[in-house]
Amino acid sequence: MAVYENEKHVAAEAEIAEKWCEAMGFAKVKSRKMCGYDYFFSDGQGRHGVLEIKDRSVSRDHYDTMFIGAEKLHHNVGLCEAYDMNFCLVVRWTDGIGWIRIKPEDLKKFPLSMTERGDRPNDGAQMVANIPTNWFEVVG
Repeated sequence: MAVYENEKHVAAEAEIAEKWCEAMGFAKVKSRKMCGYDYFFSDGQGRHGVLEIKDRSVSRDHYDTMFIGAEKLHHNVGLCEAYDMNFCLVVRWTDGIGWIRIKPEDLKKFPLSMTERGDRPNDGAQMVANIPTNWFEVVG
């Protein structure tokens, strides 16, 4: 697995995770780089799970959906299901932070498509799940 994050990405994700966890009443722990998710979160009273953090340079309504790699999504949702945890996708758009809890039964609701990154054309295309942006709850 290739890792393309730089210090700027890591700092942005930390800021987003901090804001979300503070708003939701959770403590957080940063995961190792190769875990496939960004943070573990817990309220210390039984609610816990993993976070995937995305930082977007457009407003929430710029696109009807936001996408995430289908394999990453499937892996994280399955991991959380197996260990009775929650998987939450947290996205910062230019006009705020949104989040969605994704359960196994939700996976079939997301249309799949293929995409290729313009900044890494040699990587080839990737299957992605398209999640409607209006399904995200707004933080604060």
